[in-house]
Amino acid sequence: MTPGRRKARTVWSLIKAVVLLGLLLFSVYFGVLLYRANDTVENMSTIMSQAASKPTVIWSADGVKLAEFRANMQEPATLAEIPKNMENATIAAEDKRFWQHSGIDPIGIARAGWTSLTGGQLQGGSTLAQQLAKRLFTSQERTVSRKVQDMALAIQLERKLTKEQILELYLNQVYYGSGAYGVKAAARVYFGKSLEKVTLGECALLARLPRRPSAENPFVDRKAAIRNRDTVLGLMLDQELITKTEYDNAKAEKVRLAERRAVAQGDWKAPYAVSEAVRELRGILDSDQVYEGGYKIELTLDYRMQKAAEDALDRVIRASRGRGVTDGAAYLMDLQGRTLVLIGGSDFQRDQFNMITQGLRQPGSSFKPLMYSIAFELGELTPNSIVYDTRHTYGGLGMQPYTPDDSDGKYMGHITVRTALKLSRNAAAVYANDKVGPGRVAQEIQSRFGFSNKIRPVLSLPLGATEVRPIEMASAFSVFATGGNRVQPYLVARVTGPDGTVLHKGAPIIRREVLSRDTADAIDSILRDAVRSGTGRAAARVPNAHGKTGTTSLHKDAWFVGYAGNYVGLAWVGNPVFDAGSKRWVYRPMHHVFGGAVPILIWRDMMLEIAKLPGVDLEQRTMDAPQETSTGVTVRVCLDSGQLATSACAHTERQRFVPGTQPTAYCPLHVPDNAGPNGTGKSPDNAVIVQPHEEIDSPEASTSNVDDMVTIYICADSGLPANPYCPEAVPRSFKKGKVPRGVCRKHGP
Repeated sequence: MTPGRRKARTVWSLIKAVVLLGLLLFSVYFGVLLYRANDTVENMSTIMSQAASKPTVIWSADGVKLAEFRANMQEPATLAEIPKNMENATIAAEDKRFWQHSGIDPIGIARAGWTSLTGGQLQGGSTLAQQLAKRLFTSQERTVSRKVQDMALAIQLERKLTKEQILELYLNQVYYGSGAYGVKAAARVYFGKSLEKVTLGECALLARLPRRPSAENPFVDRKAAIRNRDTVLGLMLDQELITKTEYDNAKAEKVRLAERRAVAQGDWKAPYAVSEAVRELRGILDSDQVYEGGYKIELTLDYRMQKAAEDALDRVIRASRGRGVTDGAAYLMDLQGRTLVLIGGSDFQRDQFNMITQGLRQPGSSFKPLMYSIAFELGELTPNSIVYDTRHTYGGLGMQPYTPDDSDGKYMGHITVRTALKLSRNAAAVYANDKVGPGRVAQEIQSRFGFSNKIRPVLSLPLGATEVRPIEMASAFSVFATGGNRVQPYLVARVTGPDGTVLHKGAPIIRREVLSRDTADAIDSILRDAVRSGTGRAAARVPNAHGKTGTTSLHKDAWFVGYAGNYVGLAWVGNPVFDAGSKRWVYRPMHHVFGGAVPILIWRDMMLEIAKLPGVDLEQRTMDAPQETSTGVTVRVCLDSGQLATSACAHTERQRFVPGTQPTAYCPLHVPDNAGPNGTGKSPDNAVIVQPHEEIDSPEASTSNVDDMVTIYICADSGLPANPYCPEAVPRSFKKGKVPRGVCRKHGP
């Protein structure tokens, strides 16, 4: 024997020894499982009663039971009551060798394993006894040890019970979706029939439901349910359980469903949040485990806050019905991403569509802060840049002429970005968007703020000419509240299985530094101004409130998106009406409903009530944020002109700027009596780089160099120093001491 053959023989002997040892160890392990399974099956009656009565419960973060799912539609049936076609359809669909094997099907396991290994559709190979064992005794986790445990339990079930008893148990225990446990309940829920009246086609449709009872039931996806029915009928024909004529007739049956029951139970609290949690759970649990009972679901939702928001929403909508407001939604999260309030509509029994998470609506002018933040970030504008709120028609190169205007029908002329955003001036926003480039702005907004729907690169983008999900707008505004971080919300905090095992823990997802701290702080400051003296004044009673209003064309949508303290959220109102012709909901205009008049009241009242709760402080933000930049320029500016303030400026504020972007000229609108260098329009010599929390004021009129001439902006109509509302302002030079007194009174807001 050659050395090579001896080596191969040795390796082969070693492989056989390892395999034999593995088989021996597995046999011992499986023998132990069989022994334990025997004891488990002996207590089957107790376990069955527990399985039938223990519900899945959904809890709020503050310990309020929001909903529970129990087998309240479970209606036991004897095998004699179950049609033979239902038995045959179930066996054909789930366990074709049911009558031959002893609890496990080696052929089925081998076929499933081979299909999975060769890249086919993943298959389970589980027998009815194994599925029953999983339902009654073990968990839903997909592990090898759990599968082996199910096999041992299935063998013991087959030893203790007859095939008929196993089949009867299965058909009474399995979940068919829509709250129906057992085939008798399923016949009533889906077809409104007693079990004995179910047709062959209906039996085949039901038989496949346990695989995906929520996603492929006929209420949710009729086409998928019919495809599954036809698959089962084909299997029954192949296994000679029905004739070709029966097969053809059953395939030709029209699916006639019973009227669908309302999804929510009468005692559900926060039903939109509960239904959204169930959707979120589908990415955590297998199929419909939540409906099978025994799970504890803990949400981030705070029911005290939820109730305050529900009361505010109901009160404002009732008061606004005369203006065509028929629906509304509200949302609130904290700056760690925990969803605290989720109201997807005003009437869950009427319509389960969740506007907050599923809706795609135009946000109106609440989109302006996003556009301006991109302009700041790209260095195209600063809060004190001058933009043109003037009548201008955009067009050319095949474009349809477009002339933006405002609801008041007026234009304010040359104004600062701060004033334009605070007062929500449309023409100025379109000018700024055109200056930066709509394509560039849309791309940056998409990537930085994380919207799932494509942002349209159009001139009217800052006016909300694109569709977004409300929950994503809340996430977008978190960027301004956190100094540049985007917080993604979540709702499910913890999932605990029937055996006490924690299956899932929610955690915050925070995208760091999607904007620079300076840009985020600049928008944050303007959003505060918008509430104090802009379009969001109706929310001024809320401590430390920041926010932006939004109203779409024809008043089909009205928004307010805002934040205070550690909380960011929004309110939306609309007028959806069900159109019988198209069989869908359409949104009709409301009557002069603005973001600053209706939804802002919902947000305001919600926040004022929340502020009364223990531990809530709207004055402070504790969200972790990146460190501030090491240097910055802080100067006092005039809020009317955006330039360095003089002693004559009435509305001033200290503002911090990235070095090089600070204003360098004095306010031309407010000239002190002594008209020193403040009236010259020259750059100050002492704007210095300082640490972030240090502040300096712009120089007062004093001993700096004095020019012979003073240049200020004059209103072309009145000849007096222009104010921000003058439609045309022109620079004009005057000799020192000859500067016109006062400010133009002809033009105002």
